[in-house]
Amino acid sequence: MPRRSVARRESRRRGHGGTGAGGRPPALFLTAAAGDDPLFAGLPRELLTLQWHGDTFALPEGAVLLAISPAYPHQAFRFDRAAYGVQFHLELSREMAAEWAGVPAYAEALTQVLGPGAETALVDELGADDRQLTV
Repeated sequence: MPRRSVARRESRRRGHGGTGAGGRPPALFLTAAAGDDPLFAGLPRELLTLQWHGDTFALPEGAVLLAISPAYPHQAFRFDRAAYGVQFHLELSREMAAEWAGVPAYAEALTQVLGPGAETALVDELGADDRQLTV
């Protein structure tokens, strides 16, 4: 199921989040429940991720919160036994970030949020941390 579909289907309460599209939050942290989760168990408590959105949502009733950040309190959740919702990119490589930054609408969003030259700075920053982004 597409990334935001579970939250949209299970929760009608969505809104605009904190930092906007493009860039990273100060940190993304796994919750205690993530330590027992089949997908998240064994990952570091703090994860390096890319945020490329400005939306947030209320957790669906019965969901288990798995990751949080100061900007977006609901970063990942599990619904039932095998449906997950995540609002970040963990799979990013420097090459992928460069490709995304080359999309005019994405580059414009980065400039609006982070200022001129943001796409180059973001790609360089992600390149320095590339191994962490492909857990």
